[in-house]
Amino acid sequence: MVRDTSLRHARRSVAEGEQRLERGDIAGAERSFWEALAALPESPPSDLSDAPAAGPDTGPGTGPEARPEADPEAAALLAAARVGLGRAALAAAEPGRAVPHLRAARQARPDSADAWYWSGCAAAHSGDHDAAEDHLTEAARREPGRARTLVQRAYVRVRLDRPEQALQDLRAAGRISPLDTDDQWLAALLALRSGEWRAAASALRRLLDQGPAERAPQALALLAFALERQGELPAALSAYERVLADGHRDDRVLLRHGLVAYRLSRYGDSLRSWTELSGRHPERARLRTLTAQATYASAAEPLRRKDFESAAELLVRSEPELTGQAHPPQNGASGAEGAASAAGASDAAGAREALERLDAALVELHLYAAWDAAAQREEGGRERARRHLGDAVWRRPDDVRALRALAALECHTGSHRQAAALWARALRLRPEDARARHGLALCRAHTGQEELAVRALAAAPRTDADAAPDVPSAQALAALHIRAGRWGEAAAVLEPLPPGDVRDALLAESAYRSGRDGGDDRTGVWRAAAHCRAGRADAARKALRHLGNGASVPPGAEAPYGADSPYGADGQQHRTEAPHRTNAPRTDTPRTNAPRTDAPRTDAPLPTTAPATAAGARPVRETGLLLRQAALNRTARAVAAPGDEADKLWGAASALLHAGRQLTPGLGGSSVLHAAVLLRGGRRDDALEVLGEAARHAPTDHRLTHPLAVTLLNTLNAAKGPTSEATWERCIATWTSVLHTDAFWRDLRTHAVRRYEESLPRSADESLRNSFRGYLETWLPEGAPGAHPRLLLHRETEAAEALAESGGFPLPRAAGGPPLVCGPLRIAELGLQERFGEFVAEQGAESTRARLRTWFSQLGVAHAQLVAGRPREALEALTDLRCPSCRGVRSRGRTRPGAGRVAVWKLRARPMACREGCGRFDEFNPAYAALPDKFRKLSDDAVALALDTLLTLGLNHLTDSEPDFAEVASCWREAMGRAQELGSVRETQGVIAEMALGRAETLHRAESLDAAVAVLETAHDLLDGDEKGRVQGQLAAALTDRGIIAANNDPQRLEQPAEDLRRAADLNPHLLRAQLNLGIVLRVLGSYRMRDRRLADALALLQEAIDRLNQTLRRSPGNEEVERLLEETLADMRGFL
Repeated sequence: MVRDTSLRHARRSVAEGEQRLERGDIAGAERSFWEALAALPESPPSDLSDAPAAGPDTGPGTGPEARPEADPEAAALLAAARVGLGRAALAAAEPGRAVPHLRAARQARPDSADAWYWSGCAAAHSGDHDAAEDHLTEAARREPGRARTLVQRAYVRVRLDRPEQALQDLRAAGRISPLDTDDQWLAALLALRSGEWRAAASALRRLLDQGPAERAPQALALLAFALERQGELPAALSAYERVLADGHRDDRVLLRHGLVAYRLSRYGDSLRSWTELSGRHPERARLRTLTAQATYASAAEPLRRKDFESAAELLVRSEPELTGQAHPPQNGASGAEGAASAAGASDAAGAREALERLDAALVELHLYAAWDAAAQREEGGRERARRHLGDAVWRRPDDVRALRALAALECHTGSHRQAAALWARALRLRPEDARARHGLALCRAHTGQEELAVRALAAAPRTDADAAPDVPSAQALAALHIRAGRWGEAAAVLEPLPPGDVRDALLAESAYRSGRDGGDDRTGVWRAAAHCRAGRADAARKALRHLGNGASVPPGAEAPYGADSPYGADGQQHRTEAPHRTNAPRTDTPRTNAPRTDAPRTDAPLPTTAPATAAGARPVRETGLLLRQAALNRTARAVAAPGDEADKLWGAASALLHAGRQLTPGLGGSSVLHAAVLLRGGRRDDALEVLGEAARHAPTDHRLTHPLAVTLLNTLNAAKGPTSEATWERCIATWTSVLHTDAFWRDLRTHAVRRYEESLPRSADESLRNSFRGYLETWLPEGAPGAHPRLLLHRETEAAEALAESGGFPLPRAAGGPPLVCGPLRIAELGLQERFGEFVAEQGAESTRARLRTWFSQLGVAHAQLVAGRPREALEALTDLRCPSCRGVRSRGRTRPGAGRVAVWKLRARPMACREGCGRFDEFNPAYAALPDKFRKLSDDAVALALDTLLTLGLNHLTDSEPDFAEVASCWREAMGRAQELGSVRETQGVIAEMALGRAETLHRAESLDAAVAVLETAHDLLDGDEKGRVQGQLAAALTDRGIIAANNDPQRLEQPAEDLRRAADLNPHLLRAQLNLGIVLRVLGSYRMRDRRLADALALLQEAIDRLNQTLRRSPGNEEVERLLEETLADMRGFL
């Protein structure tokens, strides 16, 4: 048996070797293990080269150290030492040196699983995987619960290409204890290799949750592959996209991502991946084919969005790979011919068929893309359309649609020769194409080849001699005749055509221009024009009035044109009194801002369109021009005519001019001249419409606004009865704008110099402005409904001055001219509320914005009342700020706030305002139009103005000769309520305190102490904080003065002075004057009570005097006057007792 000392030494050495091996001290571990072997008597020599060689390693119990009779503990230590030496050799990467030690360990302890395990590891490291599998199997048999043995055998079996057995080992090990990350990776990979997709996906998900971040992309890619093989394509695509998004763009990932995306119809995604992959490997034809297929398929997405241009570009990119055509065909060869020559004879038919299908799709896409680009009217759209149409024509030269579309585009862009060539090609392919024939004729006409154009239209094929003529071709031919001035030929072409709006209109005008009697005119308007041309203006007006009433022109009213007609039989004009203008601007559509025609008329309205066709306005315009010219001719005669004849001529001229303007409302002309003619002919309302429309187009042109203002004022002067509110409001608005226009005063000074030969200084402008404003006030009506006209004039004037100080209101670019200076009525009349609101919001100074908001809103009338010294009326105006629509007032005028109501401001904290979303709010409050919370802002500003008005009203009551302090208190109380709502209580209290203190001081100096005390008492009851303290101190002083004066004036009646002094002393205990005089009055009053035998009262008064004097001494110690008075009072008390 081995001695106990040797065993302990061997045991300690083995333990030290294990520890050193764990720390990585391989050399130290080997020394310890050798020391353990040396301590054992049966140990072999230290150099294993002396040991006898072992035979074949076939099992346990062989070798020199297999001593079954040895001590078991010594055998165990021997085996442990040998295993330690083998592990140290493995750690030193010397598996050959480890094999003998591990063999010796197996011989020493054949049943040691540890020896077999490490022996299997050494065999694996040596490359002997079969022996490694055997040794690890023996280890597993001896210790079945050791998971690490199964894991190592799994790795060995992987090397032996037995993945199923390796996966079984790993799963068995996992059931014993959790596998580490590397083992789980191996299990997942083996599951993928075995086709167990669901198990592999589950394992990879676990690895993603717990594995290291550097392996996450690989795990995610493998998971995507597993999901793909399971058929879960959306999840697989999402996983591939996450891998790519993390920057791991491996070739296999790109390939698989493209395949999955393609299967899910995500062609754009597959195209991006395969394009990148093909760029890495341009030599791989299969990748180029995949990219082309994805390119072709991805055209479906832009096609669904109707992005035809992008779809066409994608198809063109896919063309070379899909059809085998590496380059576009040259020398004008078509797509099919080019493909056949490029592909060779063997596959020419297949290439041609593929390219023809692609060409057909591309032609359709090019056509749609061209139409879309042209319809959007974007910059460069025409060029894109031309490019697409050119490609379509190149691919399908016989496609008439592409030829016609490209020809129309070239014609539209002015390339008439190219367009003519294209129209000719289309016409050769389809001779019966009327559209191509029209286009060809149009382009030839544009290039000056009108005879060729006429010949092209005249050569239209007729399949049957008795067939009806081609209407479009005939109309186009007539248009060419009309363009050349051949009205007779045009009429001859149009007459055989079937009736229709276009044909009838053109035929009627052709007959009129050629000098015929207008019998072909189905509308009668050209007949009226013929009357006018012949100088029969009254007959023309009669014919038009018949048409306006829905009747036809009586045949008897017509007369053939004879020698007096300005047009001869050849249709050429002979200049008479009314020159005919054929190039005047078209007026097919009436202007939206045309003068109103809803005012009462003494004559029936004339038709302005007849018939409702494209050419319907032409006869109306022609007749209107002729009527205008006739009116001006009669005006010239009326100027030179005497008396009654002139009046008749003026009346006729105004009637003709009115009729002409009715027919051509947007044609313009001299507005001032037309208004003068209408005024002289007794048509004041029509003149106002003419001037008003002109002034709306040029609001700052005083040459238009001044005549309008004069006409409005004359309308007020000439009125025999009450005038409408709208009339004098318009008069006020216009005159305010004129009087604040600098150009008006400049012209006035220039005119004064020219007429009176004396210059007018600029300083006289304001005096003249005020004088005229006073003159205007004398003509404004009294007792008008709503706001008083003079008050409204004041509001407009103040608003205009405020606007002038801010530089004026810049008009929109379309109106032009200098900045406009006017009031809110003019802003509303011009419809510039929104732009004016933006202008106010852009002002830099808050004071400027506040002033403009006040005057250019419903607050302006109230502020005008306040400025005029009528604060109560201002409060009444602030009670209701609603527009007439929200108030339910059916009035065309502007009924102003406060009209016909009693003052209810004391009962309502906020005024009544327009409802949210009111459509007329901006009209009455233009300065608020651009504010997002304009309704609330107006209400807040109204409350602020009411606060100022209440303070003003309170001050008025306070400064009356006989102040009503109840009203003062009421006004201040209401003002405090508004201030609390606005969050300005402290500021308002300061204002009230200043009012009260200032007024009390004035009354005090005037020796009106009762009034001064009343003022201070009123304020004292309302205030608090510091302001209350200020008023309280002044009130104490006033009460003291009043008590002293009353006591001195009547020493026998001291009750009221005593009460005043008591209050003064209580309000301000530090007021020595009040405390001292109160002591004197109480002492004297006590003596009076003793004299009257009212001993209890006398005692109480003296005791009160003593108490108050003692308190005064405590506040003012050492005051001799107080001490002396206290001694005298105490003496009186002692004498009494």
